[in-house]
Parts: sequence; C-alpha cells; structure tokens
Amino acid sequence: MGDGLGGTFSKSGAPQWSARLQPPVPRVNPDSTVTRGYSHRFAVDLLVTSRHGEDRTADAKELYDNAFLQVQLQECFELIKRKDEALKSQKREIDTLYSRIKKYLLMQDHLYKDFVKMERDHAKVVEDRTLAAKNANEALNVEQMKVKRLEALGQGLEKAASSDDLKARLVEHTKQNSLLEVNLIRMTRKYQTLEEQEKLLRRNYQSMEQEMSDMEVACLQRINQLKEWKRNASF
Repeated sequence: MGDGLGGTFSKSGAPQWSARLQPPVPRVNPDSTVTRGYSHRFAVDLLVTSRHGEDRTADAKELYDNAFLQVQLQECFELIKRKDEALKSQKREIDTLYSRIKKYLLMQDHLYKDFVKMERDHAKVVEDRTLAAKNANEALNVEQMKVKRLEALGQGLEKAASSDDLKARLVEHTKQNSLLEVNLIRMTRKYQTLEEQEKLLRRNYQSMEQEMSDMEVACLQRINQLKEWKRNASF
C-alpha cells in the first residue's frame, strides 16, 4: 500500500484519507441553524456567522453551504498564517546562517592570506637553510683538505728527522689538527640542526595546507545545504 498526501490507498485503489486531512465541516443545530464548525486539521471549533441581511427563511442546504464555505476559509486563512510564520522563521534562520557563512568566508580569506605569507616565509627559510648547508659543506671540504695536508706534513716530518725542533713542530701541528677536528664536529652539528629545522617547517606547512582544504570543503557543503533549504522553502 503506497502513501498518498497523508493518506493511504486500499486494495481497490480508493483513497483512504486520515481524519487530519478531512475538510472542515459545519455543525448543524437542532433548529437547522449553523453557528459552529469543526476543523479536523487543527482539532478546534470554528465560529460561523450569518450573512448580513440573510433571509431567515432560507433552506437548510443554503445555510449549510454558507457555513461550509466559512469554515473552509477560516482554515485556509489559518494555514496561510502558519505558513507565513514558518517562512519568516526560516528567513530569519537563513539570514543568521548567511551572516555566519559571511564570517566564515572572511575568516577563510584571512587564513588564506596568512597561509600565503607563511608559504613565502617557508620558501625563504628553506632557501636560507639550503644556502647555509651548501656553505657548511664547502667549509667542511676545506677543513678536510687542511687535515689531509697536515697529516701528509706530519708523516713527512716523521720520516725526515726526529730532532727536538721537528718534534715540537709536530706537536704544534697535532694541536692544530685537533682544533680543526673540533671545528669539523661543530660544523657537522650545525648542519644537522639546520636540517631538522627544515623538516619541522615542512611538516607545519603540510598541516596548514590540510586545515585549509578541510575548511573549504566544510564551507562548500554548508552553502549547498543552505541553497537546498532555500529552494525547498520557496515551494
């Protein structure tokens, strides 16, 4: 059995309306007059008044028809009134949602500007870190060359002679070699620190990009819901 406009259909195909969807009906008094009606939709009594200058000798059918039209009009007016109130309430809610969406869009614009600025700053930091790493590598190569030359010199001095003067020079070169090794270790640590900072900046950039994407999807979904709501409210 399929549902109709609030009613159902029997096996024979005849509509069976619920009591709520039945039209309003006048209530006939024992003296054949009609002063009240009943609305099934709103479950209330309706007041029926006679027409000005109405002939009291009119037959019961005419009185009933007049009353029937009155209760129908009253119910129609009430339906229109409630519909208007519902539309006004929906309009207020739509206006509120529009205001909120406007704020969201302004916030999104502000966040996008911050994102662009952060992206530029990130690119500059990466460029600076890359240049610093390049310089550190060059300095490391220079220090390694110095160490090799000192090692070669030390080996030559050992082979040349074992005098006190040569031993003193060898000790001096050994000290210089130790200092160069310390500098090499410092440069290596500095390079590792710069590399870790670059990785941290990259993770922050990816996180901000994901947040912007999620916010844009949420705003588009909310706008589509409001459009659908507005289209349904207009019917």
